[in-house]
Amino acid sequence: MSTPYFKGGKYMGPCGMKLLASYVKNGGNLDSLDKSCVDEMPALNLTIPADYLTEFLGTDDAYDGNTTRAGTTLST
Repeated sequence: MSTPYFKGGKYMGPCGMKLLASYVKNGGNLDSLDKSCVDEMPALNLTIPADYLTEFLGTDDAYDGNTTRAGTTLST
């Protein structure tokens, strides 16, 4: 998993790596940690894209347990 972020439409690299580098550079001093990239990260979205649901799970709803694939059943 990566934490890429963009600033003004320009790719700025992985935020997680920048946090780690800042932590090491500052000798573990959390008060000096450069967390500026965190503010540029998009909001966390746990919504599963519809095409992922049908392709990988064979369903329109990942939480109802009913498959849409012919001849397949899911046990709960």
